[in-house]
Amino acid sequence: MKYSQLFIQTFKETPSDAQIISHQLLHRAGFIQKSGAGLYNYSPLMMMVIQNATSIIREELSKVGGLEISLSMATPSELWKESNRWDELGALMIQFKDRSNRDLCLSPTNEEAVVDYFRKVAKSYKQLPVCLFQINTKFRDEIRPRFGLMRAREFSMKDAYSFHIDRDCLDKTYELLYQAYSRIFERMGLACMAVEADGGAMADSGAKTHEFHVLADSGEDELVVCKQEAWAANSEMAQTKRVDIVYNKSTDAMELIETGQHHTIQDISKLLNVKESNCLKTVLLKGKKENETSYLMACCIGDDEINIAKCMKHSGISQLEFADESDLKELGFVRGVLGPVGVDSDQVNILVDLHVDNEAGFVVGVNKEGFHVKNMILNRDIPVCTQADIRVSRATDVSMNGNDIELCRGIEVGHIFQLGDKYTKALKASVLDKNGKAIFPLMGCYGIGVGRAVSAVVEQLADENGIVWPESLSPFQVVILPLKSKDDDIAKAGQALYEECQKNGISVIIDDRMVSPGFKFKDADLMGFPHQIIIGETFKNKEEVEYRSRQSGKKESLRLAEWIPFLKEALKDK
Repeated sequence: MKYSQLFIQTFKETPSDAQIISHQLLHRAGFIQKSGAGLYNYSPLMMMVIQNATSIIREELSKVGGLEISLSMATPSELWKESNRWDELGALMIQFKDRSNRDLCLSPTNEEAVVDYFRKVAKSYKQLPVCLFQINTKFRDEIRPRFGLMRAREFSMKDAYSFHIDRDCLDKTYELLYQAYSRIFERMGLACMAVEADGGAMADSGAKTHEFHVLADSGEDELVVCKQEAWAANSEMAQTKRVDIVYNKSTDAMELIETGQHHTIQDISKLLNVKESNCLKTVLLKGKKENETSYLMACCIGDDEINIAKCMKHSGISQLEFADESDLKELGFVRGVLGPVGVDSDQVNILVDLHVDNEAGFVVGVNKEGFHVKNMILNRDIPVCTQADIRVSRATDVSMNGNDIELCRGIEVGHIFQLGDKYTKALKASVLDKNGKAIFPLMGCYGIGVGRAVSAVVEQLADENGIVWPESLSPFQVVILPLKSKDDDIAKAGQALYEECQKNGISVIIDDRMVSPGFKFKDADLMGFPHQIIIGETFKNKEEVEYRSRQSGKKESLRLAEWIPFLKEALKDK
């Protein structure tokens, strides 16, 4: 490829909305182009990267028996209504009507569609196990699309689904996919960490689930790592414990106290001269349960924070979000003085964190403007509530076995989990077992966000000069930089080397633009091609070309005839 034929534009300036390195560099280097909020066009360079990434994915999934299919992006409402998710997914799903007034949606995920495909083919246990995968476009109407391809509304995703006659079979395929994912990310040049995760409402109870994370300060997810016990988990899954709480063990009766306009835990703690850990923080959340609006009052120790994902897991309420003023007014609550005392448990579910000692006394809001209560004891004063781990882990916590933990941030690039028979049962996708009895196969689900993975590579490997592609993903392995394009000798040498690379199957681009050497150097670094060949005055004086590694910065001078054997050796083990 010649640069002049590439049809891209590079930029010096960073877009104002580009907050992270991958978004900034992919735009500046001409790989992506913003189309709208959370929507991006891919340039020819980006398509080459995506094709390299998907080739790796296809090769590794084929090794473990994956069969590629392609499901329609628009799916009929009937499928979603069978699984009761037509209303459950809410505004995340773009729903529309076709000219015949039929309801459809742009698929945000494909469990229903793949089960529909499966049930139209599978009849017997003899056809199992089977693993079907696709690499396709998804659309999720994110409230706040951000970070470029990290949180786009339209994105490319590899999703695979496996079907099994029993748990042992599912476990074996799950392990195969776990290993395949490890190889995929290694081949992409990513240093990944597999962490225990929460499958949310999609996963089977007690099922295995792991996320694959790239450690990065820009990561959206918080990870909890215990090196001594050799485990890591997403904070939505991790259960840790505090070591610094001194509980108030008074058994005095509840006492109503006027607190005026003091609403925050910090203010109440100072006003009443009690520790923040002897107060309860209370939030009101709203979500969906069995397609009906459901409210959840979540309580934790005053200086802790509520983890909404854990609340969804333990309450069975999906789409949880903070209730607004109209919800509070409808229920007769007042923001700033929320608390579980006197709450009708038939109207509002009450979920309390495990760190709240059910025999200790706490200060808590009483749902009355200007008032709190002291000495609220959970097992005495709140007749109906559930306790579960719903707090956010803190850096000062320890593991449940008392060992040190660390908190870090990660970019999720892959997620695998076991679905059980939730979707096969909902869509009545049964097969006959060896006894002729109809059973619902168990499923596994395995996803990779292709654009996210590519962005994560940029986040992890980029330097101050631009992108640093691994050879496995780079659009071109080699860039040739003739520094004086008008010089016939240099131009001819560049063209000869370019043609020689092509003959030897080496992916190459030559910068044939009539621009200054500075422009060529900056763009080559910005675009991140792994190997640079520089043809300039040294060639005219000594008939030598200069080699530079983009990753290491290593330089070496070679005679033109030595270059191809040198490069073949450099690429041999890649």
